[in-house]
Amino acid sequence: MLATPGRTNAQESSPLTSDQILHHWAAALGDQDKLRSAQTVCLRGSVETGGLKGTYHRLTTSKGQLRMAIDIGGALHQETVFDGHSAWVLDSSGEVHELSDGILEGVISGAYEASASFLFPNRLAGHVDTMGQDVGQNAYIVRLKPEGGLPVTVFLDKETFLPTHEMVSVPTGTRTTTFSGWREFAGIKWPSEFRQSSGDPNLDLVVSVEQVGINCPLTPEVFERPAEAAPPIHFSTGTHEATSLVEVYGEYVFIPVRVNGGKTAWFLLDNGANETVVSKTQADIAGLAYEGALGTEGASGSAQVGLAKNVVLNLPGVEVATNTVAIANLSFAQRLLGRPLDGLLGYDVISRFVMRVDYEHAKVTFYDPTSFVPDPRATALPITFMGNVPKLTAEILLPGHDPIEAGCLVDSGAGLVALTAHFVEVNRVLQSVAPAITVLSTGLSGESNELESRIPALQLGPYVLRQPVATFSPDTKGLLASHDFDALIGGEILSRFTTTFDYRNLRIVFEPNNHFADPFSTDASGLSLQAIGKRFDQFEITAIVPGSPAEQAGLQRGDIIKAVDMQPASALDLAAVRRILQNSGVTVRLTVERSGRTLNAILNLSARF
Repeated sequence: MLATPGRTNAQESSPLTSDQILHHWAAALGDQDKLRSAQTVCLRGSVETGGLKGTYHRLTTSKGQLRMAIDIGGALHQETVFDGHSAWVLDSSGEVHELSDGILEGVISGAYEASASFLFPNRLAGHVDTMGQDVGQNAYIVRLKPEGGLPVTVFLDKETFLPTHEMVSVPTGTRTTTFSGWREFAGIKWPSEFRQSSGDPNLDLVVSVEQVGINCPLTPEVFERPAEAAPPIHFSTGTHEATSLVEVYGEYVFIPVRVNGGKTAWFLLDNGANETVVSKTQADIAGLAYEGALGTEGASGSAQVGLAKNVVLNLPGVEVATNTVAIANLSFAQRLLGRPLDGLLGYDVISRFVMRVDYEHAKVTFYDPTSFVPDPRATALPITFMGNVPKLTAEILLPGHDPIEAGCLVDSGAGLVALTAHFVEVNRVLQSVAPAITVLSTGLSGESNELESRIPALQLGPYVLRQPVATFSPDTKGLLASHDFDALIGGEILSRFTTTFDYRNLRIVFEPNNHFADPFSTDASGLSLQAIGKRFDQFEITAIVPGSPAEQAGLQRGDIIKAVDMQPASALDLAAVRRILQNSGVTVRLTVERSGRTLNAILNLSARF
């Protein structure tokens, strides 16, 4: 029998070894024989996040197998399964895909802890390091490093030797889980509550443990790949495909969608979105009932969303039933785009089809995945998934380097090529490219400065794109701070192809179009703009690059552009104004309004690289 935990005079005067700390941790959890004999654990409880409540169910084995299911209000259901080697997720759309990279590593770490492998070396492989004590000398710090998993830093109370909290680094920052209310189930102690937080209370997830069963019977198939559970799709023509004319606005694609059979709305094709989003305005028009204020994370910050259940999306020629869609305020995104935005068509819809996006001819074709056959002249590149975002391998060419193999996320809702902070640092990108300029990036979390320049080339399979413009992220948190990928590829690249997303067969198919070799343009004015007004026909200056033509012309933040080269702003859209401001070597006359006065400014456009 292990000794009862607690500090002795000897412990006060001399530090504990790793073995001693683990010994006391095990004793605090319960009798070691009981811990070792717990071959299966069935944990049930309730979960709450964003004002919504649901159920939590976790099954684990001493072999490290894990199955975890969260169901929130019947609107959000997700199951994660780890068989000891591979992991899958069944998400709210009912689709299943295999996990990889950092998300797989996180699941492995969860299985390592849940199976108590840090106490019993014959279970999942890994090692344990002691890191000393916290600043207040109230806790011992232990680092768990499962083989193939993320390191987890655990803080053990010096009096009880039970964990108070633990921390793990994830792509969006640091995730902290706090444990409280330890109580005994079947002779082993478990926290009655654990709260998971990434720093934003809107994203907190709280699990209350209500029941723990030890050595409950489990069948082997519990840890097999989950079965698909997506609602069926219906092609109205009786065939297995449908084609829709779309709007190509800049490098973005807008698809006509009717929500629950209502009037036509315009949704941005955004395969980087985890789920389909309906704007609050469109949700009210369609009469959708939604609840909650869940948090969602992305490259540019976090936002609150509600959930609506059993929404039907009518795309031209095809009907898609969804288990749930997110409801969010998209007014900020509308101002940045400069046009109405009724929603985002995300992974949960895109994954149901093979989707062929013909940027050049402004049309999208939806195929039944069982009947699609790609053009033999096209190139299919294999993909994995980071979360719900596809990832492929490309090559990036930098001056003085051999081509660098890079893992790239593909996101039709993004613009330029964006290199992660880790890739930039490891490959000394800023020391090798032409001098980079500072540009303002505006997102959900506010404004931030990024660097922008050209890289010699990006190669996708056999296709070499010369001199693309890339941004270099300085982020220490957020998606672009991740070590799990190297670059993000957006619409500036995708629009030079007919791009086919074939998630079922784990591939993206590329067919170069007539714009493949067009030069990559960049802003030559130094202006950052957003569209304002009910019709998005006024353009507000939100930032000016120091030393740029805009600063030299005397323009100021807050000025409202009323005309461009004598064309009234009402005759233009924001994408058209941005194209005009890319014409390096050209002189452009702007008419602006400032504090009720009308002023003229002459811009001698000049790209800085």
